[in-house]
Amino acid sequence: MRTLSSIILAATLAVSYPVSALKLKSGQVIGGDGKVYDGASPASQQLLIDQAAKGGKSAGVQGRNLYVVVEGT
Repeated sequence: MRTLSSIILAATLAVSYPVSALKLKSGQVIGGDGKVYDGASPASQQLLIDQAAKGGKSAGVQGRNLYVVVEGT
């Protein structure tokens, strides 16, 4: 009987709990702050710019995205 009541309680909570879906469009990412960005997040963009300024690569591929740093942007 205790198992049955536990199953009923779990089913009730599962059905009554609000659910929301997040659908990302092509090219959008979720940043570390939980916000959705088109392209790279500002933190990722700044990291790439900083690496290029230190004499690193000013162009490359990150994931499936091509990046090019030109004049600090």
